Amino acid sequence: MALLLVLLILVLGYRHCTAIPAQKSILKRSSGWESYVLLGNHGLGGLWLGFVTFIVLVPAIYGAMIIFSLVIAIFGIEARPVTALTQFLWYKQIAGIDVWVIAVGIFSILMGPQKIKQDLSKDSNKNWTDELRKQDAISDIVIYASSEVKPVKISLKSRKVYVGLIDREQFERIDSDNIVIIPYLSGHREKDSLKVEFDSNYIDVYQKNKIEHFNTSGEPSNAKLADFRCVIRLNEVESISLFDLQYYQDFRPDE
Repeated sequence: MALLLVLLILVLGYRHCTAIPAQKSILKRSSGWESYVLLGNHGLGGLWLGFVTFIVLVPAIYGAMIIFSLVIAIFGIEARPVTALTQFLWYKQIAGIDVWVIAVGIFSILMGPQKIKQDLSKDSNKNWTDELRKQDAISDIVIYASSEVKPVKISLKSRKVYVGLIDREQFERIDSDNIVIIPYLSGHREKDSLKVEFDSNYIDVYQKNKIEHFNTSGEPSNAKLADFRCVIRLNEVESISLFDLQYYQDFRPDE
């Protein structure tokens, strides 16, 4: 029975974590005992909710049985529904498991979706993205830049540098986390001075080919900004920061 109880707790915890975006991200980025602790924490919460529901309903059921006993006594029917309920609920076993334990498990499973619904309605989209931003500094900057539509400068370990808008991001698995950007500029850092040199200006290409909001003439274009998307693995990122061309020029020494 102990093994089944542990499995129930883990299943309840997994169902809850995978339904809440922030918890899903935390779970997929966890490993080893951290995952079990996270699942156990939410699973115990679901089990406790099922137990409370059971405790609340038991007096109501007993009350109904007492009323039923009084009704059948009026008609002279000899029966003891309260005793039968007590024997079944507290002393009966199914497959070696007490009936009341099975009832708590069933209530935990049934109340799980309601708890998930409450948590989702309580935590708005902004709240769970704020929770994701608390995980690490890169997540903070990336989510902020994505929500505010601000350009970022991403420096890679290979000394490659990209400047652009974040199209989307994936922060679920440590080994496959990535950032998808629409590049504006790209270049490299010099080996010795680490000075950034931009050698590709995508903005000029967008304007020349009249792509989407860079189309100043209003003429239709078959190309889309999405066609230029670039996927960057997070484990290749050395640094990331918000980027403003005006401020960037202010930091550059006069040449």
